[in-house]
Amino acid sequence: MSPLEAEILQQKIKHLLPFDPMGDNGRYTIDSLYFDDVHSTYLNEKLDGAEKAPKFRIRAYNKNYERLKLERKQKKGDLVYKKSLAISLEDYEAFLKQPLAFGQHFPELYTNRLLPRVVVSYERTAFVYEPGNVRITLDRHLQTSLTHNPELMGTFARRQVFDQESVIFEVKYTGFLPSHLKGVINEAQHKQSISKYVLCRLASLT
Repeated sequence: MSPLEAEILQQKIKHLLPFDPMGDNGRYTIDSLYFDDVHSTYLNEKLDGAEKAPKFRIRAYNKNYERLKLERKQKKGDLVYKKSLAISLEDYEAFLKQPLAFGQHFPELYTNRLLPRVVVSYERTAFVYEPGNVRITLDRHLQTSLTHNPELMGTFARRQVFDQESVIFEVKYTGFLPSHLKGVINEAQHKQSISKYVLCRLASLT
């Protein structure tokens, strides 16, 4: 949606839900370094709608590259399964030299010969609602890495993904979506399936 549409929607939501306590008024930055193999298997599956392979990423919050999170994410139908491991920058640098470093926790990183392929960066404003485990996010200023094979977190040059600034609005829940939120959420008129990972991979290849 446009920045203006997003701002109007955000003002309505903040009267219904509390901000995510992780951020400053719910706002924080995210840098995610995604992995794929030399054949871009995950990217191609995502484009084909298959999504069979698990997705791996290393994530940093608020530009703090000393405290990272390694995540394995896999989608099965409408369900998403995640496994995460807190790591240091030194752990990650050791992994680049010796891919077996995380083999005990995530063997696919080594067996599938996964490599750093793209950076996905954005500023997020998040709201949470404990009943139903509801999480509403608005992601702004989507950027990606210029290089096809970024390695070190925080050292890569970036570029804007959208020619005209847009905001990505997402609603996630594992239980139920309360009725008092449905009306506001339905105001988001541009409903579509979107992947920040795919947008950034394609932008980084151009």
